[in-house]
Amino acid sequence: MNCEIYAFDKWQEIDIDTALRMHKDRMMRCIVCHGRVYPHSEGTNSQKAHFEHKDAHGGCSLGNSFNGHRSRHPRALT
Repeated sequence: MNCEIYAFDKWQEIDIDTALRMHKDRMMRCIVCHGRVYPHSEGTNSQKAHFEHKDAHGGCSLGNSFNGHRSRHPRALT
């Protein structure tokens, strides 16, 4: 699982392990809808490390609330 961060004047893709080592205030966006995401480490209930959208968006195929129609997040990071 990957996301993007803005560094050196462009968005760059990083993996979950890299994201988890970064400062929590670092701006990260979803690679599909460009909505803001946060990394979460592996849980005790066997949940793998993952990204979660700050604000749920039904148009993202990576989110829990996907409605079947992909669309850009209404508050996309550009």
